[in-house]
Amino acid sequence: MNKENIQAVIKSLKHYFSEEIKTGREVFLKEESFKVRLNYGPGKFYLDRVEGSYEYSLQNLIHHMLWEDGHYVSFLNARQLKEVEEIVNDEPNGIYAVAGDVDNLSNSEYEEDIVAQESIDLIYFQVIQHIGSLLNEFDFFDATDFINMGYIEMEVDEDENFDLDGEFENLFGDD
Repeated sequence: MNKENIQAVIKSLKHYFSEEIKTGREVFLKEESFKVRLNYGPGKFYLDRVEGSYEYSLQNLIHHMLWEDGHYVSFLNARQLKEVEEIVNDEPNGIYAVAGDVDNLSNSEYEEDIVAQESIDLIYFQVIQHIGSLLNEFDFFDATDFINMGYIEMEVDEDENFDLDGEFENLFGDD
């Protein structure tokens, strides 16, 4: 597993979603929804669903893309790939996360799982952050879940000054 593989996966997914959002722009605007029907997993996903259940979520779509497009193969080992396959088959509305039985893992397997999970987390974070920035261009996009999950930082309007009452301003004796 190497950083180049992970960056290649991230770049590929970002490109895919950039094109998908550009192509679906008119439909998104007309329906004021980011629902997409794609040939992955259950087939229906919401690009703006990043919090709560994984069912129809963006994370679920990314997970199915990682599996069905063979991206997992570029950074997971055979044991981990077998676990992914079980998740895909048994829990199609879930996502893969390294959660092996740590008591039965060797030290090297445990270390491999830590590196794999860090890689998966990086892929999800950077891809979802990218998608959030693209969706943020739509007036009807509600960024709340993206902000709550840390994918988008809340914009602070520099012109807004918070009014502090007099007692609070003098709390530290800086008269």
